[in-house]
Order: sequence, then C-alpha cells, then structure tokens
Amino acid sequence: MADLRSHTNIPISAGQNEGHRWRLRELVLHQAVDILQPNVCYCGGFTEAQKAGHLAQAFNLPIANGGGWPLHNMHTMAGLMNGWRVEFHLDMQAVGELLFINPPRPADNIVRIPAKPGLGLDPNRDVLKDSLVKA
Repeated sequence: MADLRSHTNIPISAGQNEGHRWRLRELVLHQAVDILQPNVCYCGGFTEAQKAGHLAQAFNLPIANGGGWPLHNMHTMAGLMNGWRVEFHLDMQAVGELLFINPPRPADNIVRIPAKPGLGLDPNRDVLKDSLVKA
C-alpha cells in the first residue's frame, strides 16, 4: 500500500478491518495511508480505536470510520481532534434501528451525538429478549 500511495495522487484510506492497533501502526509508520480508519468493532474497542486515533494525529493524519457500525464508531470520530467522517451503511443503520430505540440518524449529512450517558443508545429489549442467555 505504501508503494501504491507513492504512485498516485488519490488519497488512500485503510484500516477498517484491522484487528488491533499494531496493524494500524504499520499503515501509519510505512506511510501507506492518507486517512486511517480504525473501527471500534474490529480493532479491539473504544480504547484501542482511540489509541490508533492518537497515533494518526501524531502523524497529522485524519481518521474516518470505515467498515460500518456507525452507531458505535461515531463517538470515536467525534471525540478525537483528528476524527472526521462516519460511514453509514444502510444495512448497518437498519440493524441499529432494529436493536436500539430511536437511534441517531444522519440529517443533511450530519449526525448529532446523543447527550445521554455512554453511547446514548437505548436497547430495544423486546427485540433482544430472544437472545438472552439464561443460566
């Protein structure tokens, strides 16, 4: 990817499916990306995505959510100085609207972060009741 990046003017973004910050670090250190894309659902959670975001910031790189799961990743993008775009897949937004009650939606290309504690998402317990593990 570093070789590809050195031969094009098209911005390269990647990292959305990397499993941890050390793989994201390789993309940054080898100057393989213009935009780093940590995804909290794949890279080890919010803390790991935040560490990747700080690493990118140290190298003057923006971060953007790739790979979907916008309702979980929008908080990382909003909470970091170099956070940028959140990718909203219609199918993943539909899953979020099924699992959560009235989750945030894009309006005029902007998503407002909920003011409630945590992720600000209220689980739809009626939908989730069949997935309850009973000991």
